Amino acid sequence: MFSFCRSSFLIVLLCSQLIWNCSKSLEKSLDDWIQVTEKADSISMDELARLCFKHSYRLSEWGADKNTLYVEYGGASALTFSSKETYIPSILLDLARKAYRTYATGSKKGLAELRVSLVKPYYVKNETNPETEIQEFEVYRISIDPVIWSKVNSDKPIDPFETDENDIPIGKFLERLEILMKEWKVELNELKRVQVQ
Repeated sequence: MFSFCRSSFLIVLLCSQLIWNCSKSLEKSLDDWIQVTEKADSISMDELARLCFKHSYRLSEWGADKNTLYVEYGGASALTFSSKETYIPSILLDLARKAYRTYATGSKKGLAELRVSLVKPYYVKNETNPETEIQEFEVYRISIDPVIWSKVNSDKPIDPFETDENDIPIGKFLERLEILMKEWKVELNELKRVQVQ
C-alpha cells in the first residue's frame, strides 16, 4: 500500500512539474519572439499563433493592411471529460488565456486586431442518417481590438502566466481574463447548441 501511495504521489508531482515547465518555456519563447521580431508580418504572426495556441493551432492569416491576425484553433477529438456545467466555461477560459497572451505579445510589434475561431469536432445524429457521425464545426469566434484591449488593461500590467500547477489562470490574470470575456466582440456563438452527454 505504501509503495502504491508513493508511486501515485511521484506521478502527480512529475505531472505538475511538467505543466509548470511548459508554462515557463512558453513565457521564455514569447520573450524570445519579442526580441527577434522586428515588426508584424505573416511569418512572425504565424509563429506567435503557433506558440500561444500550441497543439490546438490549425491555421493563421495575417491581414497586413489592417494589422489583423486571424487564428483558427480547436481540438481533434469529439470526446470531453468535462461535465455539462463546466464544458463551456472551461472552453471560454482557455480561449481567453490564449487570446490574451497572443494579443499582449503581438500588440508590442504592431498587432491591432485579433480574430480567433474555435473549430471542434462533434458527434452528429441527423434525421436522414440514424448513424452518429463526427463533423467539424466553427462554434465560436471572437475579435479583440485596441478599444477592447484598453478596457481590459486599464490597470497596471499583470503576469499573463499566473496559473496554478494545472496551468489554470489564477489571481490578477484570472481577473483580467474575466474582463476580457465580457468585453471581447462575439462574432459567432454556436456553443449553446452543443449538448454534453
